[in-house]
Amino acid sequence: MNVYHLDSKAMDSDFLKGNPVTCKAVFNKSNANEPPIKITDAVLIVLSNGKKYKGHITAVNFFTVDHYSVGEFTVIRTQR
Repeated sequence: MNVYHLDSKAMDSDFLKGNPVTCKAVFNKSNANEPPIKITDAVLIVLSNGKKYKGHITAVNFFTVDHYSVGEFTVIRTQR
């Protein structure tokens, strides 16, 4: 499971309300044919205050640069 840290209270608030949050990310590419993350993958979200919540990915937009995947994904809080 990937871990992502939110960096602002505004992002924290949107995530906790159940709104989609767009996150920028860079992944080291180990396999050129596989995307680093996929829609419906689970992700551990760490808020700016350190609290942890589970989310799932709803959209992915990455491109490859050398040995890295660069882009963004959208995550929404997984309801219990």
